[in-house]
Amino acid sequence: MSSIIINIFSFWMLITNFCYFHNKKIDFHGPVHEAIKRLTKKIEMHPDSANLYFSRGQYYVIDDDFNNAYCDYKIALKLAPEKEVFTQLLYAKLYNHFNKPRLAFFYVNQFLESHPNSNDGLITRASTYFLLGNEKSALIDIEKMLQQNFEAKPDYYYQISDAIIKHDSTEYQEAIHWLRKGEERLGFNIALKSKIIDILVRFKNHDEAINEIDSIINQLQRKEKWIIEKAKILEKQNKYSEAYQLYEKAFTDIQSLPNRHKSTVAAMKMEAEAIEGMIRLQEIKNGD
Repeated sequence: MSSIIINIFSFWMLITNFCYFHNKKIDFHGPVHEAIKRLTKKIEMHPDSANLYFSRGQYYVIDDDFNNAYCDYKIALKLAPEKEVFTQLLYAKLYNHFNKPRLAFFYVNQFLESHPNSNDGLITRASTYFLLGNEKSALIDIEKMLQQNFEAKPDYYYQISDAIIKHDSTEYQEAIHWLRKGEERLGFNIALKSKIIDILVRFKNHDEAINEIDSIINQLQRKEKWIIEKAKILEKQNKYSEAYQLYEKAFTDIQSLPNRHKSTVAAMKMEAEAIEGMIRLQEIKNGD
């Protein structure tokens, strides 16, 4: 028995050491990496904070970085063993994200044993069922949530749509169907609209993506971001003249904003995108 304990302890130390050194090797770029960078600095100041490791781990999942996410969850659990049940749900989401539904199923069932009515747990297991190709069981969990009058969140519908596409990419319209169910529940929601557009562009359904963008433009007062997104899609369709006009319009609209708005990082980034788009299309025109 003592040798087993020693082996378990050695394995734990190996995992901990691997995680420590693995997390040291980080390059930062983009908004997600900036968030990771901020959390890393906080962890350096508060190395015993399990919540910081949990938070950074979730950003690593968004960044498709399995090793660092797994390591942060392991370290967090070591720092806060009383959060084991919560960590089981995070593991389930992690394994779902990386298309490992059998492992996800193990952890989400452990979580649901102690929280059988958890909306987050039920939607995570529904996503797992979709990944496993078991739509019937997925719908049972979703129906249970609906009967509980759950508080809908965009993330629930993201999980379902992602799981459907990972299981069978030809079913992307079914994934969009679930995002639209989220819209029915939540009303106009820019996050759900963005997800729908991302899927439509990914599967080259450009005309429908443009229709979705037009519906957003009609709803919002500030339209620059979506004008640029529409221009990018038109550019993919080789509709260079129309795309150029939209890049130009976005640039003009940004220039006309009050200084407090156009001097923000987001506005300057959009302005740069519009300028780059115009230059790129002008070069294509000159090449013709």
